[in-house]
Amino acid sequence: MSYRQDLQSHPFSSFFTSIIAGFVSLLVLSCGEKQDHLISAPAHPLYKMYGTVTEDSTLLPYSDVQVDVIMTELYQGEFLDPRRTYTDSTGYYEVNDLYRARYTVLVKDPPATDTLFIAEAGIIKYEDKQFDIIIVPLDTLDVPPDTTLK
Repeated sequence: MSYRQDLQSHPFSSFFTSIIAGFVSLLVLSCGEKQDHLISAPAHPLYKMYGTVTEDSTLLPYSDVQVDVIMTELYQGEFLDPRRTYTDSTGYYEVNDLYRARYTVLVKDPPATDTLFIAEAGIIKYEDKQFDIIIVPLDTLDVPPDTTLK
């Protein structure tokens, strides 16, 4: 009996042949499926800026005030249009879809459009930015009289 006849008559030969044929079929099919999928590079990650707006002495929330976030210096991505949101009843605000950048944050009282707060904040780390705002009413500040030179 030749070596080939010996392999064909072996009880496991058809079993191994079936396993190898199945493996090759799976390999060929899986390669074909992957060719249909496009893999694109991830876009610049987006972050959010959030926090609360409260009054200095009472720590009561400022509800329904306007919070504007304006990009002033770009670190990554593209320049964004200014974003606007309003605080809820607890003083919470959230602005989504921001890139890593420096922003000017303005808080305004919508009926009077008086600016209550202005500051710079940056999303520098690769994470969302918590930026809590405490408003100090002007009538509580010790402002010296006008001392401009004439």
